[in-house]
Amino acid sequence: LVWFPFGRDGDVAFFDEKFRAEVAAELTRPELVNAPVIRVGLSSNGGFTMLLAHQHPDRMLACVAHQPLPPWAKGNESFHFNRRTETRSSLVGTPHDISQSFRVPCIQQAGENDPVCGTVMAYGLDRYARSQKAPWTYFCLPRGGHGNVLPNELLMPWLEGVIAQRLPADVDLSKGLPRLKDINIEAGWLAN
Repeated sequence: LVWFPFGRDGDVAFFDEKFRAEVAAELTRPELVNAPVIRVGLSSNGGFTMLLAHQHPDRMLACVAHQPLPPWAKGNESFHFNRRTETRSSLVGTPHDISQSFRVPCIQQAGENDPVCGTVMAYGLDRYARSQKAPWTYFCLPRGGHGNVLPNELLMPWLEGVIAQRLPADVDLSKGLPRLKDINIEAGWLAN
């Protein structure tokens, strides 16, 4: 399942089994209850995508973070941008461990002319993640600003590579949750 939420209220529900069962029933696809998630986020939602990967590494197939601005990252302690509902969040201005998110492949997209995030955040996160042997990568969109998304010509082959390497070849969602395979970065991961 691909999940591109508007806000973060849906994230809690999305990992709730009852909610997933309702979605699967509405789509008349009961096996989707067991589907792993590809989570997409833009800006601070890109940061929350990484945090959700940390909280659910066995359910998250991949992260796609467009211009990620993690409000929990060091240096973003005062990140609020007048988001009243987030100012009391336990995530804003509080450092969080995201080490388990390094098990989940992540592609970050920065924009060359992004006035909000710039390119430093994505590069810094990617550099640190790679030092932790994480299958993470980034792409800088030339002339891109804040709110641009990865071109499909880049994203789709990356996702196909991730899916091929993480899901068992004989996956059958009707039999339960699939065990996602870890990607060994030393083996030469070619999906990026």
